[in-house]
Amino acid sequence: MTNMKKSSPAYDHSQPDIIDIPPATITEDSYHAIVENSLHAFFLTIPEGTILEANRAATAIFGYSREEFKRVKRQQIIDHDDPAVLLALEQRDKKGYVTAEATGIRKNGERFPVEFSSAYFLNAEGEERTSTMLTDISERKKIRQVLRESEQRYKMFLQQITEGIWRVDLDKPLPVTTPPEEMIAYTYNHAFIAECNDTFARMYGFKTAAEMVGLPLKTLLPRENPVNQGFLVSFFTNGFKIKEQVSYEYDKDGNQFIYVNNMAGIVEGGFIQSAWGIQRDITAQKKAEAELVLANERNDLISRATNDAVWDWDIKTNRIWGNDTYHLLMGIDQRDTPYDYSSFIEKIHPDDRDKVLSNFNRALEKKSSTITEEFRCILSDGSYRIFFDRAYMLYDDDGVLYRMSGAMQDITEQKNAEQALAESENRLRTIVDAEPECIKVINEEGELIDMNPAGLAMLEAEDLEQLKGRKIAEVVSPLYREAFIQLHNEVFKGKSGKLQFEVTGLKGTRRFLETHAVPLKNETGGITEILGITRDITENKKAEALLLASEERYRYLFNNNPLSIVIWDIDTLEISEVNKTANELYGYSREAFLKLTVLDLRPEIEHRRFLDMVQQARQNNFTKKTMIWKHLTRKGETFIMEISSHNIIYNGKKSVLALGNNITEKVMLENSLAEEREIRQQQITDAVILGQEKERSQLGEELHDNINQILATTRLYIDRALQDPHPRNDLIKESKNLLEKAMTEIRKLSKSLLPPSLGEMGLLDALDELTENIVGVNTLKIIKEWKHFPEELLSDKIKLTLFRIVQEQLSNISKHAKAKRVTIRLKMNDQLIRLQIIDDGIGFNTAVKRSGLGLRNMASRAELNKGTLLIISQPGEGCEIEATFPVEAM
Repeated sequence: MTNMKKSSPAYDHSQPDIIDIPPATITEDSYHAIVENSLHAFFLTIPEGTILEANRAATAIFGYSREEFKRVKRQQIIDHDDPAVLLALEQRDKKGYVTAEATGIRKNGERFPVEFSSAYFLNAEGEERTSTMLTDISERKKIRQVLRESEQRYKMFLQQITEGIWRVDLDKPLPVTTPPEEMIAYTYNHAFIAECNDTFARMYGFKTAAEMVGLPLKTLLPRENPVNQGFLVSFFTNGFKIKEQVSYEYDKDGNQFIYVNNMAGIVEGGFIQSAWGIQRDITAQKKAEAELVLANERNDLISRATNDAVWDWDIKTNRIWGNDTYHLLMGIDQRDTPYDYSSFIEKIHPDDRDKVLSNFNRALEKKSSTITEEFRCILSDGSYRIFFDRAYMLYDDDGVLYRMSGAMQDITEQKNAEQALAESENRLRTIVDAEPECIKVINEEGELIDMNPAGLAMLEAEDLEQLKGRKIAEVVSPLYREAFIQLHNEVFKGKSGKLQFEVTGLKGTRRFLETHAVPLKNETGGITEILGITRDITENKKAEALLLASEERYRYLFNNNPLSIVIWDIDTLEISEVNKTANELYGYSREAFLKLTVLDLRPEIEHRRFLDMVQQARQNNFTKKTMIWKHLTRKGETFIMEISSHNIIYNGKKSVLALGNNITEKVMLENSLAEEREIRQQQITDAVILGQEKERSQLGEELHDNINQILATTRLYIDRALQDPHPRNDLIKESKNLLEKAMTEIRKLSKSLLPPSLGEMGLLDALDELTENIVGVNTLKIIKEWKHFPEELLSDKIKLTLFRIVQEQLSNISKHAKAKRVTIRLKMNDQLIRLQIIDDGIGFNTAVKRSGLGLRNMASRAELNKGTLLIISQPGEGCEIEATFPVEAM
């Protein structure tokens, strides 16, 4: 430290030099002691930035150890990208010393504001070194921000306060040691109004404060006025201790005196540059309050006027003084009577007492200057109120608390209101969350502030964080975005409005929404946000589209319907509307139709029956009725219509919608079909009779050619045995055999003629026996596919029909088909019973009419049971018989 000043470049002598301190005055040890115990970070560096030494505060502030600092350059702890830092270093190079603000960088990367001072010097070896001291000014920055905010509040305070606020500046600062006479003389001639509020200006007849700024003080404070003279003398001669002085002054025009109450002070600092004051117009009060000391008056006025309970606790005497409100709260009659602190503690609600004492003890341990607490106090009537207490704590030089002062504010109503508000908000939030429609709040920038679950679901968001802060117009489809933004702007102008638009959710789903937007205003009436109530109208849109399409389809179907449609008035019978089919069917144009009544479309013979129907419709209001009518064309031709009538309201009138179907050809066909049905029935009857005759003929032939011959032979054997004188056992034995043979033949014949007892034997068992008998006398191979067939569900009539069809077809196959293989299938589902008999025989041409009765009998049996018989065959390709019966026929 032999030379604190860099020898080159030259110094700027307008700046104070760094004074060399002789080594005898500051030793190296004391220097290091000062550096090490400094609260500021100190660095000894080479000019290019290498750190040689760092003190204890540097390690605490930046987070590096002393060893780590030796590997760190100045650029790593101070942001050199800041132009202000580069400029400051340039100034240091020119002047040898600089002080500036910069951004510090901790080891963990945290950035914070610092003030740094840096200077060049030569060490004992003549080497250039720089000493840099860094101070964390984060708190100072915060304080500056607070001061700026305070300044803003101060300016607002100036305009809102009912007192006149003023500040007087001198042309140049005067030392506080200036004699009062010189100070007064200089003030009269060189002081001017530097600042005031509108209230102060109005006291002197000015409209605004701007009109007064710059005015000489002597225009408002005439020197010849003895009161003013005394005020200034007292102010300056009393060492600027005077706080308040009653004076009277001239107004703007010098015509009228006003009495004012001034509280004045100066801005000190070794020099006097400014004086300030608070001034009230006390003309009405005159001198009634002139002798009061402002400080006592203000304190007393506050303590008496406020609703707060003001108190002062002298801890040394353990006594508390309070204002009227405080004494009333404590139940003390004598306002000026202090009492023991324990009385106050007893007033605190027992549930809050431990909390209050614990909070007090913690503040005492930390030597806090202020303490705040919220607690309940029990009143003399047993009720309690909630208070917010803010207290100031004063300590003596030994750190012992000796005094506390504070004010207790009754916040019971506020707390009750807050609780009610919280409950209300909770109820409102519950309602909003349960609301099936979207409820959202949007700020002026179009960003989403809040949205209920229904709205989040519409936009396919998992939670509010996915959308909060985003511009809601981003999810609106481009086609509707401009209209959405226009509605947003209109609402912020104070209007409300509705809009239908389309959105695309976060997962891609498109929905149509309808929103009703209204402005949300603050307490001053300004619009701060938009409240939107939105519902999903996607289904409505679809329904509207479907309705439109339905109406178009209805109109198309009405005009192009193959049925004749006539709408007529049920009271007047006049025709109201017709379709094109009616025009073509009846031969009338639409215009001609609308001049007719429905009676004009009917022959006179139908009028009475029709009018009876109309009367019934008017009385019973039928919704649908179908009847057959004879109608007339425009040319008078008669045709038959099947009319279905429906009651409707058409153009506001009770009407009938009549749908007509021309069934003239159908009726003719039905008549023809009835004739064919009679012929067919006759054919079936003939077939049955022929079948019966065939069976009788076969029976006769069998009895004559077979059984009769056997019995005749038996009779011959018996006659021969009777004529022989000796018993002929051989003839008797042969006769017995022949009789047994005849009995067997008769049994077979009976089985072929009589229906099997299917109720006892079962259809499938009967079919098994039938196929076994046929296989026994033929080389046929019969495949049976009827496993799991539910014959128990069939009636005996259907069983017998199935059996006879199988019996008949197997007989045909045995006699004519020359087949080797036959497949019989029986199946049943919910609708049909299906029998299939398929052989690989020689087949036949189904187009050629056959003289046999077998196929005709099978078809007749099927028809008699509401079934059908299908025959598929070609010569050389076998034959397939398929009989089907509806399940309902079972």
